[in-house]
Amino acid sequence: KIKAAASNIGIVAELNGSARGVSIDQDYFESFGFKSRFLNDTPGDVVHAIVPEGASLDLCRSELEKAHAADSAFIIGYVPDNDGDRGNIVYINEQTGCAEILQAQEVFALSVKSELEFMKHSKHGAKLAVAVNGPTSMRIERIAETYGAEVFRAEVGEANIVNLATEKRLEGFDIRILGEGSNGGNITHPATVRDPLNTIFALVKLQVYGGYSSLTEAVEALPAFTTTSAFEPEAKMQIGSISHAELKANYEKIFPASFDKRRDELKSEYGITGWYEVNYEGTLAREGVGPYYRSGRQTGGLKIMLTGASKDIAFLWMRGSGTEPVFRVMADIEGNDREAMRTLLDWQRALVAMAAGI
Repeated sequence: KIKAAASNIGIVAELNGSARGVSIDQDYFESFGFKSRFLNDTPGDVVHAIVPEGASLDLCRSELEKAHAADSAFIIGYVPDNDGDRGNIVYINEQTGCAEILQAQEVFALSVKSELEFMKHSKHGAKLAVAVNGPTSMRIERIAETYGAEVFRAEVGEANIVNLATEKRLEGFDIRILGEGSNGGNITHPATVRDPLNTIFALVKLQVYGGYSSLTEAVEALPAFTTTSAFEPEAKMQIGSISHAELKANYEKIFPASFDKRRDELKSEYGITGWYEVNYEGTLAREGVGPYYRSGRQTGGLKIMLTGASKDIAFLWMRGSGTEPVFRVMADIEGNDREAMRTLLDWQRALVAMAAGI
């Protein structure tokens, strides 16, 4: 089915002088019959910032629009990071004819939906599941629910996700798709690292097996969530020399009173009526407040789940760097509401600043 669809799909690869210039990408696409255009595919010929976010995707966007104008089959483009294991996506919005950026969380969500749809069609095992990291958007749970699949979460880090998936397979779960929504890309079993080819083929399979007429339609069908990008400036905070353990202990003292103070606002504006805490270390997710639910230097991610009448509605997340005095923070909330996400993110930043004494 993929080969049958390939002749009607064109892909623009803007490699930015990355290691993917010596990969199999072009030969692999051609073996399936895809049309393709490659730019800056000589390793070392770096023409823009190496993190494939924001302005680093502009060249691919413009080249995809040119290719699409000449041949409407060209609908997908990608830009890898410098070592080539992650590729972020641009696509043609068929309603406007313009190339748009798929956010990292959207790329992963589409990949998950694609693989679960494929597994349904190929009659995989009954115990379907997905393995993700702590800050992956909750839209993954909403997608998984529609396929009867479970979602398991681990600490940030590809190795943690891969190890968690391995553990759950030993328990009888069928996990084909895993990854970190906060960072984009995906890992498709039996691979143990990200690869842009996996992501591209996941998007193609979504059209082939998902019944969508276009990638635009598939994007619009995603569960609506608004999530802080890991790469926006507000997602990182300088916290000084305080230890992770002390900061988290302070945060846990501050948060309950802060929640109670905002309780009426949270309920009326967002339907949030309660909360619980999850601490992540390695492949473990421990629900509970206090150092008992952490170990060692307590450097894992900490997440506050914000709940409504019968479901999780939003979360606040934080995790400190192991190499610099920085904490990464984010918020995720159901619905297309960037203002609500920013309100929650500002609240989280204020709480972390207070806990750090800055």
